[in-house]
Amino acid sequence: MGRIAVLAVTMLLAGCTSTSGRWGEHATLVPGLTAIKNAAVRAAVDPVTWVPVVAAGAMTATGVDDDWSAEVGDHAPLFGGDAEQASTDLRNLTYAAYVVTALAAPSDDATRGWFSNKLRGLETGVLALSMEGLVSEALKSTTNRERPDGENERSLPSGHAGQAGAAATLAIANLDYLGLSGWARGSATAVFYGAAAASGWGRVESERHYLSDSLVGFALGHYIARFVQEAFFEAGRRDVSVTPVAVEDGFALQLAMPVGR
Repeated sequence: MGRIAVLAVTMLLAGCTSTSGRWGEHATLVPGLTAIKNAAVRAAVDPVTWVPVVAAGAMTATGVDDDWSAEVGDHAPLFGGDAEQASTDLRNLTYAAYVVTALAAPSDDATRGWFSNKLRGLETGVLALSMEGLVSEALKSTTNRERPDGENERSLPSGHAGQAGAAATLAIANLDYLGLSGWARGSATAVFYGAAAASGWGRVESERHYLSDSLVGFALGHYIARFVQEAFFEAGRRDVSVTPVAVEDGFALQLAMPVGR
């Protein structure tokens, strides 16, 4: 499935061109405190971060989490007996999506500059996935929630859902550097998020996690990936635009540049 995943993502991105600068040129492992603060806040208020957490909390508070998770595990309606392997394959698909979109994104025309930008950019991706893994492991050790199959007390959050959510978020961010049409970008976003969600669902079908575990894992992965993307990958980015504006007896040039990163 891994080769098919890479081929599918590659075909989806074929023929794209850059619209948002050189990928990786602003990446850094030492962003300023302002960039870190702003990125943390924006990642937290992102609906893709808090909506799954609210849903998981509501399911737990109303007592339906155990019942619904047991129902999914008993019937395994999507993947059947292959749920555990399918979950891993889908997580790997999100990894492939991130790598392929990162390599496909236009960068410096010079060979040395291209490799330098790609290396810096991929370093931030590795940072995001590593941070998600470390935080997830810490939460597992803190919450001590027993898995549905009773194997151990490392159920919350789902590591598969967290890694898939982080990789999918990074891949979707890379789409900003590709000249995709609206429908192509929307389709790619749906595929990447869908793969991450299905990976988490597979862990419920295989009775390794509760539904709330996968929701929290996905939210954690998305939050960390978006935070790293904004604070580290785009830390030095400045998109400046100059637009002619009509005024009396002529025109003026309007300069726009985002601030606060």
